Amino acid sequence: MSTDEKVRPGDGLPRGAALRRLAGPMILALLGLFCWGYGWPGHGRELLYQGPGIPASTRLAGGFALETASFPLESLDILRLSVDAPAGSGYAVSWNLPGMGAVKEDPFPPPKGSSGRASRAFLLDCQLCIGMVSAHVELPEGQDAVTLRLERQTRLSLLAESLRIVFPVLAALLLAAFASPRRFLAPALAAMACFAVYSVAAPAPSGAQSGDNRWYLPTAFAMLHGDMSLESYEKRLAGIRAMSVRALPDGRVVNYYPPGLSLALAPIAAWTGVLDAPEALVAEASAKMVAALAVGLFLSICLRLGLGRGTACLTAAGFALCTSQFSVHAGALASHNLACLLSLAMLRLLLEGRDVTVWALALLGVFGVMVRHDMAFMLLGGAASLWLDYRSALVRFACWCALFAAAWLGLNHWMYGALLPPYMLEQGPSGSLAAAPATLLGLLASPNRGLLVYNPVFLPGLCYAFWRVWRPRAASGPGYGDARGAEWGASVALLGFLGALSMFPMWWGGWSYGPRLFGSMYGVLAVLSVLGLRAFLARIPYPRRGMAAAALLLPLLAWGGLANLKGAVVGDSWNETPRDVNTHPERLWDWGDMQALRDSEVLREVLRRALHAD
Repeated sequence: MSTDEKVRPGDGLPRGAALRRLAGPMILALLGLFCWGYGWPGHGRELLYQGPGIPASTRLAGGFALETASFPLESLDILRLSVDAPAGSGYAVSWNLPGMGAVKEDPFPPPKGSSGRASRAFLLDCQLCIGMVSAHVELPEGQDAVTLRLERQTRLSLLAESLRIVFPVLAALLLAAFASPRRFLAPALAAMACFAVYSVAAPAPSGAQSGDNRWYLPTAFAMLHGDMSLESYEKRLAGIRAMSVRALPDGRVVNYYPPGLSLALAPIAAWTGVLDAPEALVAEASAKMVAALAVGLFLSICLRLGLGRGTACLTAAGFALCTSQFSVHAGALASHNLACLLSLAMLRLLLEGRDVTVWALALLGVFGVMVRHDMAFMLLGGAASLWLDYRSALVRFACWCALFAAAWLGLNHWMYGALLPPYMLEQGPSGSLAAAPATLLGLLASPNRGLLVYNPVFLPGLCYAFWRVWRPRAASGPGYGDARGAEWGASVALLGFLGALSMFPMWWGGWSYGPRLFGSMYGVLAVLSVLGLRAFLARIPYPRRGMAAAALLLPLLAWGGLANLKGAVVGDSWNETPRDVNTHPERLWDWGDMQALRDSEVLREVLRRALHAD
C-alpha cells in the first residue's frame, strides 16, 4: 500500500480515497462562489442618487464639473459612484469628505478609437467619516452627456465582488486541492478564509492604488496589448510623483518600478477586463489575494515542519493577524507583498531536501528579482542551502538561474532599452559603514519603524538566524527531519538582507505603516520564529512547555495584534502630521507619539460601530 493510501482510523478507507470524497463538495463550492460573485453584488446596493449631475458653482478651465447631492454618513458605509459617459471621455473623480479634503481617483484611460458609451465605477470606504459627502466629476469641454449613479454598498456585497475578481485564482486553488488534497487542501482553505477576513476587516492599507504602487495594474493592462507604455495617461501624469514614472529616450512613459508584479497581475487584468469592476477594487482584491496566498503557504510550511494541524492553524492565524502581514500587505499592491509569497515558496521547495525541484527554485528566485531586487538574497540563500545539503544540484541551480536571468535581461532590453529597469540602476545601498550600526538599531527598535516594535513575535526568528549561521551543521529540531540546509539558507538570506538594508540612508521607507522595507522577509522571519521557538521549548521539560509557550507568546501576539489591527482597520496620519517624517526623521524616535497608538480612539469607535455597540 502506498504512502498516499494509508488507512485512516475508523473509516476503513484509504486516506487518499477519503480525501477525494471532498471532490463533490469542493466543485459545488466552486460553482457557489461563481454564482454568488456574479449574483450578489447587485443585491447589496442602495440607490442614493441618479441623474445628470449638479453643475458645480465654478467653471473649470477647459471644462466644467458635475456633483452629486450631499449625503450623510452615519455607519460603515461604502459608496459606489458609476459614471456613464461617451466612450473615450477623459474625466477625473474626487470625493469631498468632511474634514479630510478631497480624495481624487483616475479611471483607466479607455482604449483608443472607442465608440458608444462606457460606464466606470469608483468606490469610497467611509468608515472614518461622519458627516456629509458628495462626489465630484471634472469633465473636459464638450463632454456633458454624463450620468451619475451613487449607491451605498454593503461589505458583504463588496466581498462578493472581490471574489468575482480573483475567481480564477480561487478556481486554481480548489482544483489543486482536488488533484492533491493531502498537499493543497489545508493551504487552499486557509488562503480562502484569510482572503475573506482581509476583504472585510482590513480596509485601511490603501497602498493598492496610490503613490509608488499606482502603476502596477495599468502596466499589466498595457502588457496585454504588447507594450508597457503609459502614454494614454499622459495628461494625468502631472499629478503623480515624478519618481513613480519614467520617460524613456524613445518617448514612452513607463512605470519606474520593476515589471515583475505587473507580469504576475496580467492574468487578473485579462480576466477583469471583461468585468465592470472599479479599478481600485481590482488592485485591492489582487493585493489581498497575494497576502492570503502567503498565509496559506506559511501553513503548508508549518505542516511540513511537523506541527500538529491545530498548532499549525493557530500559528498561521498569528502570522496573518498579529504581524505586519496584516497592516502592510493586506491591501497594498506593493512589490514586497508578492516577494513575501515568492520567498515562502522558495522555502517550501528547500524543505524538500534532496527532492527539491531545482529548476522551479531557480525560476522563483529569478522572477522574484524581477519583482523586487531584495529577492537576490533569497537566491543567495537557495544557493547556500544547496551547498550545505545537496552540492551536486548547485551547478544545475546556477545553470537554470543563468538561463532565466538571460531571458529576464532580454525582456528588460525590450521594455526599457537597458539590461536593468531604472529602479534597479538607481536604487541600492548608498550609506556609510559608520552609520550602519545606528541604522540597524533604527530598523529593529525604532518606536515608529522598528521591526521588533511592530512584530515582537519575530524576535525568536532573528535570534535563531544568528545561531543557525554560526552553527550551520547543528542538528534540526525534533519532529520534522533534517532541514538544516533550508534553515541555513533562510538565515543567510535574512542576515544578508538586514546588512544591506542597514546601508540605506532612508531606512524608514518613506511614508508607511511600520517596517515596510522588511516586507519581503515577513514570511522568512515567521518560519525562522517557528523554528526558534521549537528549539527553545525543546529545552523545557514537557509538562511545562505549554505554560512556557503561553507565557512567552501571548504578550507578544497581543501587542502585535493591537499594533497591526490599528494599521489594518484605521490606517494613520502619523507620517505627515505634525511634520513630514521624510524631512524630520527625528520623529522616528519619538516614544511619546507612537504611530501604533496614534488615533487609537478612532479604532475603538470603528470597532464599536462595526459591532453595533451602544
